[in-house]
Amino acid sequence: MKNNEYWAKRFKALEERSNAEAQKCVAESMKLIDDAIIQIDKDITYWLKRFADNNNMTLAEAKKAITNKELKELGWDVEEYIRKGYANSYLGNWDKELENASAKYHITRLDAIKMQMMLFCDKAFADITENVTQTLSNVYKDVYYRTAFEVQKGIGVGFSFAQVDERRLKLILEKPWAIDGTNFSERIWGTYRPKLTNKLQQALTDWCVRGTDPKKLARQLSYESNVAQSACNTLIRTETAQICTRAEMDSYDELGVEKYSVLETLDGKTCDMCADMDSKIFNRDDFEIGITAPPFHPRCRGTTIPEVTDELLKQGRKRAARDPETGKTIYIDDMSYTDWKEKFVSNDKFTSANNDDIIKSERRMSNRLRTSPSHILTDSEINEIKEYSSELNIPIEVLRFNEGGRTGFSDIQGIINVRGDILPDINSTYNRDLMSQRAVLAHEYYGHYKNHPSKFRIDDWRDEFKASYDAAINAPNLSDAERRSLMIDAYDRAKEAGVTVKYNKKAKLLIYGYD
Repeated sequence: MKNNEYWAKRFKALEERSNAEAQKCVAESMKLIDDAIIQIDKDITYWLKRFADNNNMTLAEAKKAITNKELKELGWDVEEYIRKGYANSYLGNWDKELENASAKYHITRLDAIKMQMMLFCDKAFADITENVTQTLSNVYKDVYYRTAFEVQKGIGVGFSFAQVDERRLKLILEKPWAIDGTNFSERIWGTYRPKLTNKLQQALTDWCVRGTDPKKLARQLSYESNVAQSACNTLIRTETAQICTRAEMDSYDELGVEKYSVLETLDGKTCDMCADMDSKIFNRDDFEIGITAPPFHPRCRGTTIPEVTDELLKQGRKRAARDPETGKTIYIDDMSYTDWKEKFVSNDKFTSANNDDIIKSERRMSNRLRTSPSHILTDSEINEIKEYSSELNIPIEVLRFNEGGRTGFSDIQGIINVRGDILPDINSTYNRDLMSQRAVLAHEYYGHYKNHPSKFRIDDWRDEFKASYDAAINAPNLSDAERRSLMIDAYDRAKEAGVTVKYNKKAKLLIYGYD
């Protein structure tokens, strides 16, 4: 059996490898913010200077209606802005600006500049989100496989190992892990993007009012850029650390590792909390990021080490792969990672037990089975859903067809994504599978959209219970059967969470026809 020094060395190397990927992603993300600020300074600040009389433009002057000529000098017209605004507005909160932009003479100079600034920022944060998501996906896969390789090499024998399931990985990337109940994308768009755009717009307004030296505006833009970059740096490094830990844990599950220990970098930068957690051993079932596993705080440098016990060694030998040609156990002491992966990584996805967990999670996420969310809605199906939406007094503009991962309300964008899983599964006997498109729309709009922001975390059964309950009571023009289906679904959410909730009078009336 390998000693602790061996495991510490190998798994610290894995942590450093993932950290290098994080730093690469940080550098790329910082450049995106820099480019946005440079573009703002070049296209906006310079343009504004031209309309400042002796660098003394007042707010009143800045708010004069913008002319067609001035719009051309900015490099866009109102129609182009509207098109770009809809394409790049990930928060869904530009409705008022777009309404103002519907008539050219409603746009002021200051408004036009602010809108242009938002477009630059939104594009940068969209690219950052895509870049980080891809990095996290790559890090997860790399750590997942390399963890298995290192453990099997430590044991000395190789055996078949399941591939990363892309569906499961997608759920992992979307699932909130931080104490605030938000995932990476939600923090980017719900916190960092608004902070930066608000600061930039405030700096612009202050300059217009005070008419100060234009160089001060440029310095302020640069300062706010540095603040945003620092925050993104911390976020990306911490997100990478948590996905690395999750990959290790999933690999441990596949290997049969029941215990793990915490390994922290002990130097002058190590905080008291991390120093105290170093070398502590936990059961795999007790895994919880921030409590029993790193990261314990932003920019945490900790990782985990498998506890390779005699029992694990025995299990490894039992599972040891048999070479199809020789029928002998394959020893991998001198095998390279590439050769190991080619020989032992199975094409069978996850084990059946893990697949059951995936299905259960996906059913919760996509209204149980229903029609697959990968089904692309046809034009006729979209038109039918639009008619249902009109009947229920749901604004068409809040719906996005064939976007997102599933049918559901997006806290980030403030819109409802509608995918194939809005269609029922007529072959099922489960209430949620049979729920009509109208009932699903009511659940998402009158349950989630109308009650945003929710006091409950995403995936909390209480959030889904309330959404179906409120829709059953408040949605207009639903049939009795649809209201009954929604009310049953509400109480099913509690049952699935292992919680007993007694029917109240309203529930009894809708479900049984009496109270």
